Amino acid sequence: MSMEVDEDVMEVRDVAQGQADRNLPWVEKYRPGQLEHIVSHKEIIETLSKFISNGTLPHLLFYGPPGTGKTTAILAAVNQLYTETEKKSMTLELNASDDRGIGVVRDRIVTFAGSKSLNSFMNVEGQNAKKFKLIILDEADSMTKDAQNALRRIIEKYTENVRFCILCNYLSSIIPAIQSRCTRFRFAPLKTSLISPRVDFVAKKENVNLTESGKKALLNLSGGDMRRVLNTMQSTAMAFPSVDEQSVYKCVGQPTPAEMQTILKILLNDNFQTACKKLESEALAKGYSLSDIIAHLHDIIFQLELPSDALAQVVAGLADCEHRLAGGTSDRIQIAGLVAIFFKARSVMAKKAKNVKNVPDPLPIPIRNPRQFGSLLDWRSMHNWQGTCPGTRHENSPTDEFAPNGVRKEATQCWSRPQTAHGVLPTAHVQTPRN
Repeated sequence: MSMEVDEDVMEVRDVAQGQADRNLPWVEKYRPGQLEHIVSHKEIIETLSKFISNGTLPHLLFYGPPGTGKTTAILAAVNQLYTETEKKSMTLELNASDDRGIGVVRDRIVTFAGSKSLNSFMNVEGQNAKKFKLIILDEADSMTKDAQNALRRIIEKYTENVRFCILCNYLSSIIPAIQSRCTRFRFAPLKTSLISPRVDFVAKKENVNLTESGKKALLNLSGGDMRRVLNTMQSTAMAFPSVDEQSVYKCVGQPTPAEMQTILKILLNDNFQTACKKLESEALAKGYSLSDIIAHLHDIIFQLELPSDALAQVVAGLADCEHRLAGGTSDRIQIAGLVAIFFKARSVMAKKAKNVKNVPDPLPIPIRNPRQFGSLLDWRSMHNWQGTCPGTRHENSPTDEFAPNGVRKEATQCWSRPQTAHGVLPTAHVQTPRN
């Protein structure tokens, strides 16, 4: 009878455990538990493994963008350093949800660091790696400067008993005194070639209907952040029957590549007032963040073969616009500023021509990857002469007579300041042909 009861209890526990696993975020459910299971940062992982095997773990400082494996690496190291029963007494983890003021450093951290473990009194072979405790300060960016200054002395005082592992996104947020006391490792954004197999593995385990377009969208939006990829895939799988491109972009609330192509066409072709109105309807009316649009534009413009000075002007303008948005300025005003950035770049492209013959009709912007971006320019609206001139080459016009220097003889016989959709070319740019 008791045996039957025990079996029933075990069955209930298994069902409860399975339900708990289903409710876990996939980031936690599929987090690697051992260092050898981490697929990225091989050099860092090999170095940590040697530290652990030799029992010579120094103070550590992990820094890099979110989702690149900093927390996973140190938690996997903890699993190799301590048993399940030792973890509670040998490790202390403080994250962003904990108070990071000077009081916590002086009380909680000092109390934990000052108490010695049982292993420190035992001269047992093989226990050398377990003589020290480990304090993990996750997201140390939020620590105040006073708390960091107090921590500096604690690190030195309790080195015999404790090792510190400090995790942060930005190295500049950690004072130099702490940086010099730690061995620093930078966790770079993950390559898509490393993220892709993990996405396939999780999708197979969770029976997710993941399409190729959906996988490509996940990788494009990842920015090297594994956490972001898994969270986005889990959210999309719960909200939509399949994880495809459209469902992924709807889930994250960002413009699709087709919508970004439309936005770029507007910026490259329309006049100022029309472009502002269209962008407001494309961005604000659909609820897109202007910061996301700017980030996508930054990636796209490098696929266009723009003149160097025009490209530099656009990049600098996008940086200024993003900085102003971070300060809490109006999206509507910054949309007008975004249109102005491209409008100025279009003027630069027109003014680069030395004479009327060299001002193409329309202004060509070659595309490095035409299959990806298609035709971005509307030739009729991109460049429109305000009149007819014998020196202007039109699509069906006969071949004009050229002087030896390559300038049409009739080039300056119509006007001295030709009009374009991008402004008026200065008179100095229109050269009189020499006989």
